[in-house]
Amino acid sequence: MTTPQQLTISLAQERRSLDFLVFKLEVQKLLLESGALWWTKETTAEIESAVSEVQSCARTRQRRTAAVASSNGLPEGAPLVAVIGVVGDPWDGILSQSCLALSAALGGVESFAAEHVERLVRSTAALAERGAETPPGLEVHDLEDAVGTVRLVTELCGQLSSELSAQRC
Repeated sequence: MTTPQQLTISLAQERRSLDFLVFKLEVQKLLLESGALWWTKETTAEIESAVSEVQSCARTRQRRTAAVASSNGLPEGAPLVAVIGVVGDPWDGILSQSCLALSAALGGVESFAAEHVERLVRSTAALAERGAETPPGLEVHDLEDAVGTVRLVTELCGQLSSELSAQRC
């Protein structure tokens, strides 16, 4: 049986995975700004790995929310706010705060990723203009792949934010 404590842990793990994703985006941004473009392929792979971790944590949170709902007499598809309403003290307050923190983290990642996409698009355009003068170890498609990955981050955060909003979290 899944407990409210396990659900709280899932919310915290998802928030930490989002923080790690921001860290990886920030590393890519700093390397880009410093001109170390040859690391783009590697940082993109690290971001993709962090995205997979966020997705895994979100699935765990969804499963645990359904399990806690079911064990408290609610349908498995009950929104998180309904689960929070039936778990009792102190878990109702703890889960509410965890849910709010997760929502705030998602908003922060989504905003940062949107800004980062713009930086990558500008860098890609500048590099394409340079043509044959690209730095050693960098291909234009590496930056294009990075743009696609960061757009995926933005979409994922939007989906998770919408899900939490629908859950009235």
